[in-house]
Amino acid sequence: MQVKRGEFGPSEKRSGGSHTKNFLDCIKSRKQPNADVELGRLSTTICHLGNICNRLKRDVRFDPQAENFGNDQEANAMLTKEYPRQPLHVASCMNEWEVSLSDGRLFSLWAE
Repeated sequence: MQVKRGEFGPSEKRSGGSHTKNFLDCIKSRKQPNADVELGRLSTTICHLGNICNRLKRDVRFDPQAENFGNDQEANAMLTKEYPRQPLHVASCMNEWEVSLSDGRLFSLWAE
C-alpha cells in the first residue's frame, strides 16, 4: 500500500489534536487523556531496563511483579532517583496555563 504525504497509514489513527490540549482538557473534565500516563510508564519501562543493563555492562533479572531486580542492589539503585521537592503552582487563563516552581522558574503551556 502506498501512502501519500499527509495521509494516515494503515495502522495509524487520527489522535484528535495536540497532546498538550488534550491533557489540559482532561484536567478540566477529569476524563482519561488520549495518552494515558500508566500506559506510557509501562511502555518506557523496557527502555529504562535496557539502559540499566547497558550502564552495568551485564545482564540483569527483573521481577515484573515486584518491579525490582531482587537482591541486585547495584541494579535496584538505578530504578529511582532523588528529586528536590518543590511546591508546584498552576494558574490558568483561557487557553494559557502557567506553571511556576518555588524557585521562581515559570513555564507556559498553550492549548490551541
